[in-house]
Amino acid sequence: MYPEITLTEAAANLSQFCEQVINDREVIFITRGGGENVAMIPANELEQFLKLTHIFNSIQKHSKLMKKLEESNEIPVKHQTVEELLDELGLSDL
Repeated sequence: MYPEITLTEAAANLSQFCEQVINDREVIFITRGGGENVAMIPANELEQFLKLTHIFNSIQKHSKLMKKLEESNEIPVKHQTVEELLDELGLSDL
């Protein structure tokens, strides 16, 4: 588990905790009474995490798109001329 400090402790010793996070490369959770907790993390580690998340999401989207493309290739295509299409739609008089 990661170390936890209160918001009051974080405010009183912010510089010290920033140095600790950077030097130890360890996340510190800041607990807030009645509010959602937050975490202190070295910025470059957060950037790496966000890049990995973006790559992972891109891979998932690519996989979904490839699956849809494969499914669409399985649908039979009716080849016809423009005139035939207009006849089928009842627009041959145009």
